[in-house]
Parts: sequence; structure tokens; C-alpha cells
Amino acid sequence: MKTHYPIAAMPLALISLVAPAALTAVIPAPAASAASGGKPSYMAPQNASAEDLAVVRQRLRESFLPGAGYQTPTSVEDTLKTMRPDGSWADQDYADTNREVWKASAHLGRVVNLARAYYAPGTSLSGRPEVKERIIASLGYWLRVDPKNDNWWHNEIGVPLQVGTALLLMGEDAPPPLREQGAALMTRANMTKMTGQNLVWTAQIQVMRGCITNEPALVAAAYDRMWQEVRYADKGEEGIQRDASFHQHGPLIYAGGYGQGFTADVARFASYALGTRFALAPEKLAILETYVLDGQQWMLRGRQWDHGVTGREFIRVNKSAAGMASTVSLLAQIPSPRQAEMREFAARLKGEPGAKPLSGNRHYWLSDYMAHHRPGYFASTHMYSTRTANTDGLTNGENKQTHHIADGAMYLARDGEEYVGIYPVWDWRRIPGTTVEQRPTPLEPKLVRRMGPTRFVGGVSDGAYGAAAMDLKYDDLSAKKAGFYFDDQIVCLGAGISCPTDNPVSTSLNQTLLRGPVRTSADANADLPRGTRDITGAAWVWHDGFGYVFPKGHQQNVRVHLRNDAQTGSWGELGPWSTEPVTKDVFNLWLDHGARPENGTYAYVIVPGADAAKTAATAVSLPVQIVSNTPGLQAVWHKDLKMGQVVFHAPGEVQVGGITITANRPRLVQIRREGDKVRLAVANPENEPGPLGVVVQVPGKSNRPERLTGLERLQLPGDLEAGKTLVQEFTVP
Repeated sequence: MKTHYPIAAMPLALISLVAPAALTAVIPAPAASAASGGKPSYMAPQNASAEDLAVVRQRLRESFLPGAGYQTPTSVEDTLKTMRPDGSWADQDYADTNREVWKASAHLGRVVNLARAYYAPGTSLSGRPEVKERIIASLGYWLRVDPKNDNWWHNEIGVPLQVGTALLLMGEDAPPPLREQGAALMTRANMTKMTGQNLVWTAQIQVMRGCITNEPALVAAAYDRMWQEVRYADKGEEGIQRDASFHQHGPLIYAGGYGQGFTADVARFASYALGTRFALAPEKLAILETYVLDGQQWMLRGRQWDHGVTGREFIRVNKSAAGMASTVSLLAQIPSPRQAEMREFAARLKGEPGAKPLSGNRHYWLSDYMAHHRPGYFASTHMYSTRTANTDGLTNGENKQTHHIADGAMYLARDGEEYVGIYPVWDWRRIPGTTVEQRPTPLEPKLVRRMGPTRFVGGVSDGAYGAAAMDLKYDDLSAKKAGFYFDDQIVCLGAGISCPTDNPVSTSLNQTLLRGPVRTSADANADLPRGTRDITGAAWVWHDGFGYVFPKGHQQNVRVHLRNDAQTGSWGELGPWSTEPVTKDVFNLWLDHGARPENGTYAYVIVPGADAAKTAATAVSLPVQIVSNTPGLQAVWHKDLKMGQVVFHAPGEVQVGGITITANRPRLVQIRREGDKVRLAVANPENEPGPLGVVVQVPGKSNRPERLTGLERLQLPGDLEAGKTLVQEFTVP
């Protein structure tokens, strides 16, 4: 079931209903029982009582009210003044059905805001009888006229959520006929036919309806249905995936979009149910925590999501991960084996001093996505294959330009603010990390979404380091792309770049907000003037804490271009928003492969957390050796880490750091030598089970090659873990 929700006016129930500190501070821990060995015992949602319902209803209502110190906004007072006697507003078109900008959508939001101001103590509207009558009149008008939209989401989710919110705020002040009408409307939210975030929305509506109609059995059934969705999805299903990613709208990673709403709503409703018979069971909590800590935590930096995990949502003006701080703080209060980790995540989201930074590497084999964290930076690779979609579709006039967002795109961030607000001025054929044919015609919005045409897309990761690779094919263009993730270097290789058209092909290193000076190897001590220039022959470029190094001998027939200047566009080019020009200063660095490239290559090394001096020093003494960069084999060796990473696009053999690796089928391999210990990681980028498929010979103590034994008996994972890395450790004789 697809979710098409509105853009301009998200319901209050979706964006601001998080339990305030006053509520979370008094949420009781689950009761301990002898049967559970004195540990917290979560009761299943059965045998529900009126007392349990009353607890949930009170917490729900309190979560809807503004916090201490709230003052009635002028806009809310104005909506009261402009309301007509029948409860309507003149600026709302109640007959409109436009799915992109619904001209009646503000009505219920105004009702909810009036109710919040009326029931919040100490505001200019609280307790005034005429305000209560106006709220009743306005909600009654909507229920009587019953506007509907061509987009099913409004009718079945958005409107019922807001009606339920208003009725819960009003409580006994709502006349019985009004409650009955509102409850009847809320039955449109059918929780039996939904999946993923849609299911959670409809289930929470039925929890709210049960609280309004005083039906404990309905609340229990709705909670039970919601908790059923806290599970690992089977093959082809939406929701939480076995690799801790999240899918919505088919096989599309959406952890920072619908997946964020899923976590927020489940966390809120779990907090409302603590200590009651509706509470989330421990095994369900474990799944939710795995998704949050092993999935979402790795997909953001600061207050911002990696734009690759948010579907079409990242192009919205105010999109961010700010709400995750409240969500994770709620989860951090629930006793569990991973509570300490959740508290660390919450502290980092809130920017608390001394918060422990995230460090490691994760590959999400069901979503074709790799995340790499170090204390000073976050980097990722977003890809797609025959198993996954590149992006969301054109929906409600939104998502017109994201065609190449999964073409090996790389997200680079130190604080997460690097791309905030840049999207209306982005050159969408130069998304960072991508290799794209530069056609003269605009991107066609109706063709934005597609499934990948190739199977060879994947990653290998041992939890600390990793490599991601992609056999890219997009219309006439083909390329073999790979990224190798270490501590202080990220190596990016491209081979087999071919395109038979007369359009030039380019590879983007980065396109980010211009934040501070830009320097190059031409004059390491001078800031580069604004402008656009060809810097072919440069050894390195530096900007905003990231260095870009061009290894000698690996840039044949490639020209390097740099722009550090203003770029102009509009939000209207992305969706149904303002067409007013937007101008921002942008750092834009790319490689030009020219027209009709045939078997072209590129190689560059990103140096995160670097100043210009460190970038220059790295260029002089690069600790990473590019061993091979051909269409069949891409490999690097890190001399300091004594680590090799190899992409076998086809069967072959390579020697890295004196270690010989032979693969008899396509494989991704990572190997690290530490004394007499060898740590080997292998994955199948085609996401299929089978034998390990590699032979490894390592110099032994006598410097004679020693073959690692037992590899022929190892099998790569299958089923929903096909594509996952197998990690093994060996002792060299």
C-alpha cells in the first residue's frame, strides 16, 4: 500500500505529538514479577481494563498539550477572529479535491491549535467559554460538510488523526453527538489492509478512537495490530528489514522518512502503554531497538539525515532528523539490555557535552547502502540493483529531480549541516559520488523512479571497515564504481566508464554548501578566488574539513573542474512549491570524462577531517596503494592498517600486501593481517548463497606462502541474509 501524504500542511498529530518531559518523567517502569526473575515484565495486550484505557487516554491527551511557558501564537488568535459564525473560514475551499495542495487542509489544523491553546493553562485563550463554543462549532462544521480529497491518505489517515486529536483534547467538553460523528469518521482508518508506517498510523487512530468511545477491547486490538508490525519483514515486504534498514513504497530505503515516523509513533505509543496491559513485549522492544541502534543511528549526522535514506522527503524545505532526539529519549527510558546504548544515542542527538561519538562501518545488504562513521565525520554510499529502487516516484507533484540519487551517491558530513537548504540550487546531474551522462535536456520527472538493471551491487564490512561496489548502468552509460572506507582515507575508484553518445560524462566528488575557503595544490597558502575553473593537473583540493587527493598516474584523459561560486534555482523545480529564485554559494568539484568515453577510469582519495596542510601531506605520502582499477578487478592496499579490499567483478587473482587472493566467482573481499592473525571478510554482491568462493595465501613466519585452510567448507549466508558479510579469523602458521 503506497503512502501519499500532503506536503504543505502535515497534520499536527504527525509532527508534534511527542510526550513532553512532564509526561516521560512520570512514566512508570514495567512491574517486576517473580516469574521474570525480578526483571521488568511486559504484559501482552489482552484482558484490557477501563483503568488501562484511562492511563493511555490521559497520557495521550497530555502529549497533545503544549509544554510549560507556552503562549498563544498570534496566528492562533487570528484564526479565532476570522472564523465565520458557522465554524468555517473564508480562505478554505471545502469543495477542493486537489491532491497536491488541498485548499481545505488548514481547517482541522486550526481546530487542533485552538484546542491546544484553550486547554493549556495560563494562555490568553484558556478557559474562555466562547473559545470552547467556537472549537465545537468548527469541528462540527467539518464533520457536517465532510470534505474529501482525491488522495486517499487525507481521507483515511490525515483527517482521522486530526479529528481524533481534537476530540481527545476536548474530552467531556465535546457533546456526545460530536464525539459519535468524529468516532464514526475515524473508522475510515482501516488497520487491516496497511503495512509499515501506514499501518502504525491507522492503528494509532484506532487506539485514539477506543479512548474516545471508552472501548478497552478496541484499544487492545489496535495496540496488538500496531505491535504486530514491529517485526522483521519477509521477502518483498515493507517495514523493518533483516539488516535493520526500513522499506516503504516497495524495496526502497526510507529509514529517514516513513521509517522516522514509524519509530516516532511506535515509541510514543509504547511510552503511553508502559505499565498497562497494552505494553510492548520484550521481544518486540528488541526488534525496535535493533532497528534504531543498528539502523537509523548509522544514517544521520547531527540533526540531519543522509539524504539517501529519506526517499523523496529530503527535498522538503524543513526536513531534518531533529525529532529523533525526543523519540530516542523516550526509548532510552524503557529498561532493556540495550538501554545504555539508547541513552548514548539520545545524548548525541541532543548534543550533550561528552556524548560518545559513533565509529564503525555498516553495510545494509537489503537496501544497497553502506554507512561509515568516525568521530570526526560520516560518509556513505547509496546504490540500487535489480533488488531495490533508486528513489520514490513523482508523487503529488513532488520529487522531480532525484533520478541519480542512488547512482553510487556519496554523502559526506562533519556536522550534518553541509547540504541543508542546498537542494533548490543543486545540479542534479552532479550529485556527490555519482557518474552521470550530462544530457542537454531537463530530467523527466515522470521517469524519476526505476529498479536497478544490474545484480552486482553490494558491500563487504567487518563492522569497522568496509567497501561498497556497484555495476552502474543508466540508459547509455555504464561504469564499475567502488568506494573503500578506512579511518583517515576513503578511496574512490571508477573503471569501464563507457557511453556511446555525444554528451559528456562527469563524476562528481562533491557538491555542497560553500563554507569557508577553498585551496588547491597550485598555492597551498592562498584561498582560491570565486569562480569556475579547470584545475587539471592539481594534486589536491581542500574545502571545509575534507581533502580531495588525485593520485599520480590515475587521472589519464580526465579533466578536473572546480566551481566555488553562487548557484541559483528554486524549490518549485523540485515540487509544488515557490518558484521564487533561490541563490546559494556552492562548492562543486567534478571530473570530466568527455564525450564518448570508452573504458574510462578515475581515482581519487577523500581525506576527512583534514586541513589544507594535512591534505598536502597525504598527497605526498599516500598510505593507500591502488593495486588495480579495471572493469574486472578493483583493489587497494592500506599500508598502515595492513588491510586489503578487493572487488572481483569477475573471477580473478590479485596480490595485496604480499597476500594472494583468488576468487572463482564475483566476490567482495576484505583482509587484514595483524601479526599471525588474519581477519577475512567476504560477501556476494549478487545477494545469493553459495560457497565462499575464494582462496587466500598469506606469507607465513618463514615468508613462504601459507594457504588459509577450511575456506572451501565455508558457505555464504542465504535467504534474507544473502549479501551479508561472512567474517572469519585465522592464525597463520
